[in-house]
Amino acid sequence: MKVIVKKGDIEKHATNVLVIPIFSDVEQRDEDFSKIDNVLGRAMSQGMEDNPYLTKENALNMFFTNKRVRADRVLLAGLGQSDKLTTESIRKLGGNIAKHLKGKNAKDISVLGFGLGLKNIDLDKAIQSLVEGVLLGNYNFDTYKTKDKENKDKEQGIETLQLIPQN
Repeated sequence: MKVIVKKGDIEKHATNVLVIPIFSDVEQRDEDFSKIDNVLGRAMSQGMEDNPYLTKENALNMFFTNKRVRADRVLLAGLGQSDKLTTESIRKLGGNIAKHLKGKNAKDISVLGFGLGLKNIDLDKAIQSLVEGVLLGNYNFDTYKTKDKENKDKEQGIETLQLIPQN
């Protein structure tokens, strides 16, 4: 799996799944989050207001963009409360994201604005934990498994992980 750090206009960024980490206690959202939310008709912010479960730790919720942005889907990933965040919880979230996206034609994923709201963890340690979690969740031990010709492409994992810093 390739890991890339990329900057640029989020509305022109092509990816299969755009992952947006969300804290339950941080109200200030990234400028890029607001752009995507406005293009999607405020579906994400309305969903978070109506259902506080979306921001709980390890909660995952997929939104389809219907070609309004270059990303095919947007995945909200709940981080829980910012003061209780640990590197292990970030690693678990990365693994859950990878497992959730396995077999869903998500070869290329991008994580938007990771680091916004981090209080007690260095950004480099948080990113390292996220990448480790995605790598572990993406791993398949199938060395001794008989290859099924029909289901060959069914369980494809993530090939590219792009990290997009916050503005």
